[in-house]
Amino acid sequence: TTRLSAVVSVTSVSAMIENRGNSPTVGTWSDSLFLSDDAVFDVGDQYLAGFFQSGEPALAVAESYAIDDVAFLSQNLPAGDRFLLLVVDAFQYQPDSDRANNVVVQPIHIQGPDLALSVENSTASVVLGENVHVDYRVTNIASSDAIATWGDYVYLSDDDVLSPDDSFLYAVDPTQGGLPAGESYTRSVEFLLPAFRTPGSKFLIIQADGWLAQGELGEANNVVARPIRIDGPDLTVTSATAPQSVNLGDLISISYVVTNSSPTKALADWYDGFYLSADALLDGNDQLIDSEFVMSQSPLAGGDSYTVTRDLQLPGNAPSNRFLLFVTDAFASQGETNEQNNVRAVPLQGQRPDLLITASTSPAIATL
Repeated sequence: TTRLSAVVSVTSVSAMIENRGNSPTVGTWSDSLFLSDDAVFDVGDQYLAGFFQSGEPALAVAESYAIDDVAFLSQNLPAGDRFLLLVVDAFQYQPDSDRANNVVVQPIHIQGPDLALSVENSTASVVLGENVHVDYRVTNIASSDAIATWGDYVYLSDDDVLSPDDSFLYAVDPTQGGLPAGESYTRSVEFLLPAFRTPGSKFLIIQADGWLAQGELGEANNVVARPIRIDGPDLTVTSATAPQSVNLGDLISISYVVTNSSPTKALADWYDGFYLSADALLDGNDQLIDSEFVMSQSPLAGGDSYTVTRDLQLPGNAPSNRFLLFVTDAFASQGETNEQNNVRAVPLQGQRPDLLITASTSPAIATL
């Protein structure tokens, strides 16, 4: 016989299991409880709880044992009409002669809360590296209390649909003690939009219970998308100079100018890189020689420039004729409206030594 019941917060199970075979049990086994969308036990069912049986003493023929009101939390179970499946010896430790009667099925209706999110205010336009502000409210519109602890999340998306490829931005401090039916809470959050993000027309996506810690009647109203315009700078290497003819391995003097061609300020700190390349294009085959940390020059206002003049040590083992690539924001610390104009190439005519043997002597006879 079985008795299965459920409430919002805790589910308990009681059962009586009898050995109807023709021999005693051998060793240990485990009975398990699963939640299923149907009355058939299969690999897609959700494991809920296990009840270990020590097998000491062995369960004789016609003997039975009880599982008495063993409780387990159900706060993250999907609400609605489901089936509880109690599976005796779920992992098949016993040489059971008939497994068809090892499963007891009990329909169950799981009540639950329903968290509905509404955004009351959010930043509509922002510059990369500035703060974003969001005011929102979460209401439990169902008749059941929410008892879990959860956190709300904010994402950045190219569209208004939450998906795995969206960029996580911010985790709101978690709730404590759930949310009673009919009640709500408000949050006013402000966080930094990282400067390395991509500018353009995007969406802020706010998700209540981002952990999915609280089972609900529905999840669709947990998410709200709000449009946001993200503006960014445009860093360009507008000029660069280096000696036309160099000896590889020399310390050379270089100079270059970087201009923010956008009206939007650049707020990040970044590195400018110097590469040796076989051509005027930057790719993964190019050799990074050194870099320049750009900190005192930033923030760089729209239309402003900075000039760097410095020495650069050339490697002595490179091929003779190369291009020296000047690359601003070489490691993509600052998001930009145009990433294709960050490189300027200067040809280098490299001079290399040519060692020649002009004379040699050696003994004509050698004795071992």
